[in-house]
Amino acid sequence: MMEPVVLLGLILLLVGIILSFFAFMRREKGVVKVISAAAFFIILFCLVWFEPMTLIYILTWLKTVF
Repeated sequence: MMEPVVLLGLILLLVGIILSFFAFMRREKGVVKVISAAAFFIILFCLVWFEPMTLIYILTWLKTVF
């Protein structure tokens, strides 16, 4: 039951970092782009730090889904 929630969270996280990247490239003003990029890297760091095998599990699961 948690897998669709994880997939949705991953998709939203990736969309956020892509939009943040475009905001950096266009040199838009504001702090939200920095918060979005920082949140992406903080979440990935915490995931790898506390549960290193979870990242491999998620990547393997996404490979089977797509």
